[in-house]
Amino acid sequence: MSQRHRETKHEQYLLEHKGVTKCPECGNVHFKKRWYASVDDLKEHLKEGEISITETKLCRACDMAKNHLFEGELLLDEVPTRHRRELLQLIERFGKAATKTDPQDRIISAKETDTGYRVCTTENQLADKIAKKIKDAFPDTEIAFSRSPKPDDVTRIHITFHTT
Repeated sequence: MSQRHRETKHEQYLLEHKGVTKCPECGNVHFKKRWYASVDDLKEHLKEGEISITETKLCRACDMAKNHLFEGELLLDEVPTRHRRELLQLIERFGKAATKTDPQDRIISAKETDTGYRVCTTENQLADKIAKKIKDAFPDTEIAFSRSPKPDDVTRIHITFHTT
């Protein structure tokens, strides 16, 4: 998985499309510069009965996952065995809550490494929030934030667990 390069101003996703676009992979729909979790979610928001899909195209989050791109990366090191399950559940719950708020905020992957885990997200702010949540749940951690230079805007967060 590699970092995601930012889109240039005139290449922004779906900027010129006027109708409703549906992602064939996840079912998210895009309408008037906003993503909705589903056609039903959009119908509820618009208070209309019929919604006509005018285009089918991968959403940004699915495109990132397909192309192994990310904006946020958490590198969790020296994770004690006794905390691994709890940590993964925390990350999963937080990711689901973020996706419920904004269907394009997603955890792309959470993979085990030799010393812990590597978690990649579609948004750098999501990675920041997960790191802060981990720090709240596991106070004996040390967090180091780094950001790649523009235009990439990738956040890398190293979290080291200290055993006591």
